[in-house]
Amino acid sequence: DLAGRPAGDLDLWIPEDRVADAHRLLIESEHEGKTGYERLSSFDQRRYRKHRFHIGYTHQPTLISVEIHWRLMSTPALWSLNFESAFARSEALKFGTQEVRFPGPEDEILFLHLHAAKHLWERAFWLWDLKTWHEQAGPESIAAPLERARRLGLEPAVEAGFQLMEEF
Repeated sequence: DLAGRPAGDLDLWIPEDRVADAHRLLIESEHEGKTGYERLSSFDQRRYRKHRFHIGYTHQPTLISVEIHWRLMSTPALWSLNFESAFARSEALKFGTQEVRFPGPEDEILFLHLHAAKHLWERAFWLWDLKTWHEQAGPESIAAPLERARRLGLEPAVEAGFQLMEEF
């Protein structure tokens, strides 16, 4: 039941050169910044984007948290996934009249493994989600992310996820 899933925020991944547009749209639609980004000079905003990877907002009428991300990880050296190449592999789903793009399976599963590893697998439901995803996708779903992790030097984090999933 997705409605029952605990989630702290809604993450939106956008190209870095569109951060100013996304920021303006969120502020104009009753979102309040959590980081003070809107009070920074344009020079400091560029510096902020260089050293950070997201900006948080709260939609005031509903108190829903939204984050815009221009990188998926705080440290680009850990996994520097190019937005354009990931967008080319993304998949579209319809929400009402809107089309929303989501990372393709290989990018999504690799990101989920790395995100959970970054947080030291602190939430058991992350492991359950990964295990369920792999079981539904079949045994071949493990080969591509693991091979890609090997090429990127990220195999230990992904392999740890597979080992922990076996405990469920």
